[in-house]
Amino acid sequence: MISEGARRIGFFGGSFDPPHLGHLELARSLMDAHGLDEVLFSPAQISPFKTGYPPASAEHRLQMLRLATEDEPRFRVIDIELEDKGASYTVDTVKKIIGFLKDGQVLYLLLGEDSVQHFHRWKEAEKLAEMVPLLVGRRPGFVFISTGNFYLDEKIKEGLTETPLLEISSTELREKLAKEADCTQMLPSKVLDYITQNQLYSCTNE
Repeated sequence: MISEGARRIGFFGGSFDPPHLGHLELARSLMDAHGLDEVLFSPAQISPFKTGYPPASAEHRLQMLRLATEDEPRFRVIDIELEDKGASYTVDTVKKIIGFLKDGQVLYLLLGEDSVQHFHRWKEAEKLAEMVPLLVGRRPGFVFISTGNFYLDEKIKEGLTETPLLEISSTELREKLAKEADCTQMLPSKVLDYITQNQLYSCTNE
């Protein structure tokens, strides 16, 4: 699973429904800022924070993510969270990945600023923060609001990294796609073509 030469490896999980340019920019910015050799993208089977299944199937989201990342050799897509049928918990996935690491390799968890405000609600959040350093992309001017957990607050603050994040909401993006609005500035062209060809997120599929 882990490349032989990679020593500093980032893990980026999420629904990726669909994977958009904001996801790619966040990963690229954190990779460059912290000297990561590789970023592993993992689509979740089911997010614990979403009710029901996402609009696009796991298979479609996996394929879209592969298309979105195929031109960046430092990005790699893994399907580790699709092996189970239930909700995907980052702490469980990280445990599995750490088990594949070779001597000298270090795993980091990549997060966007939208994730950190409810990070304390994640399964075994403190244990997760102990296992891997947190790298958190934030826009200039972003103000972190305490989670109410001093330990987690300190771990999050240690990883805050100013990055030129793109303001893209997956929910709003799906709404725009359903209305057949122009999304060329929000999605990789290959992903947009795939969505069009497979009629994903259309009003008739909701």
